[in-house]
Amino acid sequence: MDALFPDFFITPILQKRYGLRERQRVLIIYDESKAGIGESFVEAAKRISPHVKVFRLGEERFSEKNLAALLIEIKSGRYSLFVNLFEARPAPEERQARMRIITAQKDKKRFRIAHCPGITEAMLENIDFDAMGDKAHKLHAILKGAKYINVTTPLGTNLELLVKGRRSHDDVFPKSRDLSNLPGGEIFLAPKETGANGVLVVNGTAGDFGILSSPLKFTIKDGQIIDLCWNDPNYNNSLLETIRKALFQDKEASVIGELGIGLAPYSLCGLMLQDEKAAGTIHIAFGGNALFGGMNKTTKSHIDFLVTGPELTVHYADGSARIIMRNGELIL
Repeated sequence: MDALFPDFFITPILQKRYGLRERQRVLIIYDESKAGIGESFVEAAKRISPHVKVFRLGEERFSEKNLAALLIEIKSGRYSLFVNLFEARPAPEERQARMRIITAQKDKKRFRIAHCPGITEAMLENIDFDAMGDKAHKLHAILKGAKYINVTTPLGTNLELLVKGRRSHDDVFPKSRDLSNLPGGEIFLAPKETGANGVLVVNGTAGDFGILSSPLKFTIKDGQIIDLCWNDPNYNNSLLETIRKALFQDKEASVIGELGIGLAPYSLCGLMLQDEKAAGTIHIAFGGNALFGGMNKTTKSHIDFLVTGPELTVHYADGSARIIMRNGELIL
């Protein structure tokens, strides 16, 4: 199949975001639903390196035979970069297969993985890594030495997050060990698991549940959700119970996991993969955060909740403070 999306949009992503260089080997895995964008990645990678291998899942997808062959290829040790472009289906056997693939890809001293479930062509347009990198550099410097961060909004969010000793990360610059999603465009950190207190009112995208039509209010004490409800008590109770069940599926699923700040010029589309990167937003996640410096290690859950137009104030141990976002606009 011919590439459906201009590969020249993707080439700088592979170079600037994942540090792909000539002679490095790339394994690109895609299924039928992502064949067009998969071929675009193939052509883009070939502009940089001639060593591009394709594994096309086909209709069998993760059959035992297909999965065994793919894992052998992954474990060969040949590749500097893996690009996963297969659809994220909800069936348990699908999730298990994806986890086996990612675990195998991470089983080396240096790995770079672009894991892109749900990616679309529109998500790859107008990505300016230089501009996002400049913002990320400044934010890293501001957050260094922070004691706690206060998040407020006109809808009622007033949440304090203890972050002392927790390092900020980003998905903009290449790293020697790197598992990230595309599209990129956020800076994030793991707050102290017992150090979040206050109210969070979510008015954007919520996990896999799409953009909320009514704000969702969380009450958080010592890092744990103790209550959640709609601002409008007559709104969708069935959806509320579904969200509640996901957040309390195990002990750590309802524990504070992440604060993220969007850097990319995206509009909200209802897919968290893109929306959590949108400039003018922050997101708070509950659940696992061990991959970026946190202590939530046992839960299998990580659910993000988006807030638009917030104000963020960084507080330091010496008593000083700095507003870094007002009405969703970064102040750097």
